[in-house]
Amino acid sequence: MPTKRSVHAPQVAEPPPQTWSNCVVLGDQVFIAGMTAASIGEVGSPDMYEQAKAVFNKIKYLIEAAGGEMNDIVKGQHLRDRHRSARRGLESPSGVLQGRLSCLDAC
Repeated sequence: MPTKRSVHAPQVAEPPPQTWSNCVVLGDQVFIAGMTAASIGEVGSPDMYEQAKAVFNKIKYLIEAAGGEMNDIVKGQHLRDRHRSARRGLESPSGVLQGRLSCLDAC
C-alpha cells in the first residue's frame, strides 16, 4: 500500500484543523485541494488574472515542497460556486479558468 503524507509550504497558509489538507502525497502522486487566491481570513483581488497568478504560485510552492515542479503536473480541475461568484461580482470571462485543464504551465 502506498505511503500517504501531508506536505506544507511556508508561503501557503494551512486550512483550519479537521477540514482538509492543501497537499497530500500518496505514493508518487501529489494531490492539491482548496486553492484560492485569498489568504485565510482575507479576500483576494477581484481581478481574475491576479487571482490566477496567486493560485498558481500556491500550487507551485506546494508542488516544490512535495519534491516536484510545475512541469510534472498532468491534470488540473477548477471548481467554483457560480452563485457565490455572481453575488460577489467575480464572474470570469467565458472559458477562462473553467472546466478541466490538460496541463498547467509555470507561472
